[in-house]
Amino acid sequence: MKRISAIIFIICLLGVGLHGTVSLSFSPSQIRVNELKTLSFDPIMPQAQPLLTTLTISNKGAADKINLEIALSWNGEYIIHPGEARFISKEELGAGDAPLVLTNRDMISQEGSQYFDKDGDISIDIFDILSDMSNLKDAALAGSFPDGILAMEVKAKPSNARSWKSSRFTITVRNLNSITLLSPGRPIGQLAPQVNDLPASFYWQVQKTDFNKNEYLRIFEFPPSRPPTVTNIETAGRKVYDEIAFSGFSEFLPFNDGYTYAWQVYMPLYDIYNPSLEDKRNPDGNVLRSNWYVFQYNANKEDAEAIDEFQAALNMLNNRTIDNARNLGYIPLGEVIIEGRTYRGMEAIDAIMDLIGTVFDAELMP
Repeated sequence: MKRISAIIFIICLLGVGLHGTVSLSFSPSQIRVNELKTLSFDPIMPQAQPLLTTLTISNKGAADKINLEIALSWNGEYIIHPGEARFISKEELGAGDAPLVLTNRDMISQEGSQYFDKDGDISIDIFDILSDMSNLKDAALAGSFPDGILAMEVKAKPSNARSWKSSRFTITVRNLNSITLLSPGRPIGQLAPQVNDLPASFYWQVQKTDFNKNEYLRIFEFPPSRPPTVTNIETAGRKVYDEIAFSGFSEFLPFNDGYTYAWQVYMPLYDIYNPSLEDKRNPDGNVLRSNWYVFQYNANKEDAEAIDEFQAALNMLNNRTIDNARNLGYIPLGEVIIEGRTYRGMEAIDAIMDLIGTVFDAELMP
């Protein structure tokens, strides 16, 4: 009985050695974008594809050629069906060999790659396939995918093995189209309405996704002698704010009486050349911007007194750096930063008052 058990155990080990030797993994295994062109995965022109992911294949068992199958699906509906794109490695891969590293260009291809030859005929026209799919016909004509998930499924095994190992790479698409400003103001080019109260509250609408987290508000100031136009905002205006903010922003900003202010909201976008990965975010790349809104600030008595109080508090500091900057024409923004914390409004005035009589270093922020 012990001998029979030993034989069964050896057979099981042999089975593991034959069929459980291949491993494969994607890096990254997921990206998220705000736009995906329908021809981003064209197997007819693989070198035109953006480099999005790599697949590492290793074999810890006996040397053997590797069978590879690729499938591509959109929201669970196949674009490239299992078995339509099959490849076989040009050389055997074994335990002592370096892993094979493939890119999406190597896998979504009709001609094979550096390490793999096509196994049978592969004839895939992405545009024709999308045009025949009811839920993607419009996408084929528009040139971009709607919201959804594009998945690439890969299976691999040694040629003499029975079981396959698989791995999956996904692209989540969440399209962003517009940011709508609500108040204060009107679109640039129209007569700028007056705003009398401080702090002013800024409101806008934007479609949110699970990975487009940050919205940025920026505000430019223009004196009465030089009103803003579409072409001169960033060159003629003085930037008074450009930070992360959310609709309903109402922090105190020291607007000047009679001056016009132009404001805009923008968000970083992610595309196939600048994706949002599963483990990090890249703030660079494309940006979705709203149009510009403009308004004129006409100070009421209480707001004017608040600004005067801020200026008076600065005078009481008798700080040479601050006084020299003001003599050169610099205008305080109403912000005080102490040990990394930013104070605005009455908090800024209180922070200045607490510094009176103390020795401190002042630094002008660009």
